[in-house]
Amino acid sequence: MHHYPLHAKDRAARCAKALALIASGKTLTEAATRAAVPPSSLHYWVKNPRLAAPAGDRRYTLDYAKLRRMAIADPDATLHDLAAPLRVSHNAVWKALRAMGLSTKEARRRAKR
Repeated sequence: MHHYPLHAKDRAARCAKALALIASGKTLTEAATRAAVPPSSLHYWVKNPRLAAPAGDRRYTLDYAKLRRMAIADPDATLHDLAAPLRVSHNAVWKALRAMGLSTKEARRRAKR
């Protein structure tokens, strides 16, 4: 069994290469080997062509300084309130706040009970 690290930076290129090899007549297994992608991923991309174009690099990177300013400026903001303008998930905000030692509105509310 081969291990093919699919980092976001080269995933799109590998996917495109594998699909081009299939279009040129190669088998799925051959294309997967030549493009250095797991055969299971290639099978998935062929079955779901809409998903075959990977996003590439992460679309949004969390701006920790901006998050800190927002959390301090609006202590009543929920995770979702903080996540929306930053265009990241609420889970990413929660993890970042924990790493910065800041509490969330939900945590303060539970502490008051």
